[in-house]
Amino acid sequence: MPAKYKRKYKKVRKEFKYCLEIACGFNQTLAFTIIKTYMAYKHRKYIHDFQYFVGTENIELWHKWCKTNKAGKMLCGRDDIFNTLHNCNKALYEKFKGKIPIDLAMGTAYGIALKMISLKGE
Repeated sequence: MPAKYKRKYKKVRKEFKYCLEIACGFNQTLAFTIIKTYMAYKHRKYIHDFQYFVGTENIELWHKWCKTNKAGKMLCGRDDIFNTLHNCNKALYEKFKGKIPIDLAMGTAYGIALKMISLKGE
């Protein structure tokens, strides 16, 4: 994410971090759920990047790959942070939905989740 977006959403991100730290402090399961959501998000992004690369650069390989059974095995559904917050903590969802871009919110939430889990282990 470019630095201009980080500056643009700095105040909202700071408030989001604070609220998320409090929520993860009371509910460690939320922190683990955020980490799993981040992993699913990166997995889907990797699959889409692979499909785009193979589909545009090597058409013959793309057609071979589509004929295998592996082509259809992919994660389904939404895997963004706001979907997770909607199911785990509706107050945070309603407060920050649409105020922060999903990529920026996902990185912020992942950092907070790792921080809170490492603090619980001490």
